[in-house]
Amino acid sequence: MGWILLILFGVVLLFFFRFLLFGGHTKKLDEKSEDKELYPEKKSPECIFDDPEKQIVKFAIADVSNDNKKVIENSDTESPNEELVKQYNNILESFRWPTDDHLDPLFNDAVRLVILSQNVSSHVLQRKFGVGYNRVCRIIDQLEAAGIISSLNHNHVREVLVKDEVALKQLLSRRKQNNEVGKDHVEELSKLIGLANVKKEINDLYNLVKVQKMRESNGMKVSDISYHCVFTGNPGTGKTTVARIVAGIYKELGVIKKGHLVETDRSGMVGEYVGQTAPKTNAIIDSALDGVLFIDEAYSLTQGGQNDFGMEAISTLLKRMEDDRNRLVVILAGYTKEMEDCIKANSGLQSRFNHFIEFPDYTSEELMQIFNFIAKKNDYIISEGANSKIALIIDDAVKHKDEYFGNARYVRNLFEKIITQQANRISYGTKITNEMLAMIEEADVINASC
Repeated sequence: MGWILLILFGVVLLFFFRFLLFGGHTKKLDEKSEDKELYPEKKSPECIFDDPEKQIVKFAIADVSNDNKKVIENSDTESPNEELVKQYNNILESFRWPTDDHLDPLFNDAVRLVILSQNVSSHVLQRKFGVGYNRVCRIIDQLEAAGIISSLNHNHVREVLVKDEVALKQLLSRRKQNNEVGKDHVEELSKLIGLANVKKEINDLYNLVKVQKMRESNGMKVSDISYHCVFTGNPGTGKTTVARIVAGIYKELGVIKKGHLVETDRSGMVGEYVGQTAPKTNAIIDSALDGVLFIDEAYSLTQGGQNDFGMEAISTLLKRMEDDRNRLVVILAGYTKEMEDCIKANSGLQSRFNHFIEFPDYTSEELMQIFNFIAKKNDYIISEGANSKIALIIDDAVKHKDEYFGNARYVRNLFEKIITQQANRISYGTKITNEMLAMIEEADVINASC
């Protein structure tokens, strides 16, 4: 009898362990299958465009690149909403969103990360995509301009505006209409604050190219013009904005077909190990074909010496500039002294870049105009006392500036500090009116400057 009980006990244990082993394995398989359904792999992760000829961006999680798929999977924000994923995939069978000319190469993946997590965090974008703060700020500005996220509210918080299927359809419809409206890029240039010499240089270049194209169309000989440029100056002086306008002008004149601007820097071109730099550089160039490639802080590519991978990136760039000379325009940008040394250090760069445009620092008055422009754009009103105090702060900053002064970037940071103090001041009130939400008082400016 004892032996029978022992055998029965052994059989029970066997089934128990069998259930544990196979049950857990099945669950893991189901989880992997679910992940694979949510995040199907896609080849060619370096290019954000599914159809480079049409410049179409598809907002579907299925199109997330292999590299940035991990960004969403490992994000410390909320998990992707499966219902949103299904809705977006269904919508995009019939809807496509033509891209703007100036989108960052990471914009497409940033959109997915923000929408699917329903969270906006510059820290997450910076850490997950492995890019610097300034580039993340540009991506966030583009997300705001695209209607994906809101501007900063009185609590200094941005809200994700695309929350459901209806919101996405409305967004796609608006963007389609906006892209059908042409732009007068020369007029856009003239409306920029300050930059008188820059405007003259760009207008001179515009007239030169325009006349050469007219001569060509009339069967006359034309000079061999280099369309590549070097923009020099301190941060925040409008180099990226003007580069975007130049891309539009070149498209208008028929120099390039699409006129989109692709922004990058050393991190977007140089790999960490042998054999990674050339493919990485070629990928970013491919995304810029028929448009303009804007390389910020380009001098960093030559500062590592002959054995640095940056030199490989330059060699690859120079070869592609020759091979695709009818499809690619390159604009290099950076500090004046560093860029002069960079160009002089490489004979290939010297021979291809002969348009140098210096971007001067803004004056106190111009920076104040920029501050007022930002405030108006974000629906803020500045009291008379606050306006006088801001003018004094900016004037003092200009008088004591160093080589790292951020110009318009400094003004943006000052604006964000001030509206943070404004939010602190009014957030404890019981009855907060629209006027209170909009008004910046002198006390907000004083507290921000402490």
